[in-house]
Amino acid sequence: VPARAYENRMFVAYANWCGEDHGLAFGGGSVLVGPDAAPLIAAGTRPALLVGELPRLEDYPPELLSSQAADYRPLRS
Repeated sequence: VPARAYENRMFVAYANWCGEDHGLAFGGGSVLVGPDAAPLIAAGTRPALLVGELPRLEDYPPELLSSQAADYRPLRS
């Protein structure tokens, strides 16, 4: 998840089930990761409720943020 956040230069929220269901084991590990690949909040392998707040984009250097929004062209009316 940190690698995907870093390569796409955006925040990534990953939620995973933990525990066992119909013979399948799920490892948990839900996480919210910033565009610099640093986890902002993370859960372990036990049930958890994650509540977090995204930091302001101004707190990140521009080169760490996606420039995809700049690629949009305005619609003509």
